[in-house]
Amino acid sequence: MRKDIVELWGVIIGLVIGFIVAKVYQIWAILFIYQGSRYAGIDGWFNTALWDVATRNPLAFLIVVEIIFAVLGYLFVKTFFKHIM
Repeated sequence: MRKDIVELWGVIIGLVIGFIVAKVYQIWAILFIYQGSRYAGIDGWFNTALWDVATRNPLAFLIVVEIIFAVLGYLFVKTFFKHIM
């Protein structure tokens, strides 16, 4: 029982961190596309694949980032909190 709760906390914390990271990146990508591109100049680096996904398919980007961070949170708890379980 306690093992399941500790693992669940790892997943929940991973989801929260993943949500924050995804939203910050999406906001940054949108602001850079609309505002920062005029400051980057001719030789700026525009429209990478990740920017396209983050701005055109925000839900898909959010789901992928959430899954990655949930797995990382689970693995972190399984690795470093063995003494609690």
